[in-house]
Formats: sequence, structure tokens, C-alpha cells
Amino acid sequence: MPPTALGDITKSVFMHEVEAHKLHIEFTVRAQVTPGVDIVIKKGMPVKLHTDGTVQPVATGDPTFHCIGISEHDGVSGGNVTIAMKGFCSVTALAKEASFTAGPVKYYDYDLTKERARYSNSSVTYANCNGWCLNSGTSADDEVIIVLAT
Repeated sequence: MPPTALGDITKSVFMHEVEAHKLHIEFTVRAQVTPGVDIVIKKGMPVKLHTDGTVQPVATGDPTFHCIGISEHDGVSGGNVTIAMKGFCSVTALAKEASFTAGPVKYYDYDLTKERARYSNSSVTYANCNGWCLNSGTSADDEVIIVLAT
């Protein structure tokens, strides 16, 4: 294979056609779970959110709605990767629960006073998943960022 970039031979992993208007978000790769063993993410790998808002590979057996998108870069614990998201936009919303973690969420209600939708991360299933919360909250009604699923 001839070189396609200065200094390195590269190959297309998954991006045969790029849609630039799609949602892409940069995340930090989850910290090491076992000391000395990095979490590794490769280009084209499906990823999910950890409860602290970092990303890790989707594991065999994980529910399909846990997958937030596909990594466009290689990365290891503490590094950053850009994710081509399954969702189509991000919104500021309110956390329903006092202990709100990053991950799949479902719509709960709309607060007319605060003019924000409220989302719950309790008992989320494939059927009721409306998107993913990107950050965590420490009390009910904390502002959180939600990526809405298509």
C-alpha cells in the first residue's frame, strides 16, 4: 500500500463517506480500572459512557442502547477521542434524580418555571431511552447535557 499521509501508511477503517453535519463530540477515555492496564479504544469501535462521563468500549452483552456512537480515533486511558454520535443534537436539561450519572436517559417531564425538560436515568430500557446524559448531577434539578437519540 503506498503512503497516503506524510510519514505513515494509513488505511480507511470505517469512514467511506463522511457527513460533516453530524454531531461529533470529544470525550476522555475512562481511567484505568486495573492499575497499569489502559482502557483502549480503536478507530471504528463502538463506545458507551461510563457513569463519570468518560467513554469506554461497548462490551459483548451490553444493551444496544448503551452505545453512544463510533470512535474516530485511537485512544487510551486519559486520552481524548472524537465520537461520531448516534444522537442528533445536545440540549441543556434538568436531572430528575439527586444522584444523576452519565449514561442513557428517558424523558420525565417539562418544568414550565425553569423552561427545561427533565430527564430520568432510573429504569431506562431500549423502549424508553430518549438519549444520553453526558455529565453527572449531585442534586435533583441540576442542569445536565443530554444528547437526544434519533
